[in-house]
Amino acid sequence: LVKLAIWGSPGHKLTLRQIYTAIEDRYPSFKATPDKPWQRSIRHNLSLKAIFVSMKHPVSHPGNGPYWKLNI
Repeated sequence: LVKLAIWGSPGHKLTLRQIYTAIEDRYPSFKATPDKPWQRSIRHNLSLKAIFVSMKHPVSHPGNGPYWKLNI
């Protein structure tokens, strides 16, 4: 799901919040869960899988946290 969200985005990079939003938009059932345990799984996979690379946020772009992109 994360790869699909990143690959489908303009520039092929997203912040963590944007990844959550992209998944919830594509799969509305994820919005309905009260405590959102799937978000922990997303964070876990981003930090452990070598296919995901963290990029610093450029000063010219507003927002918090790094961008995530695919390492391909």
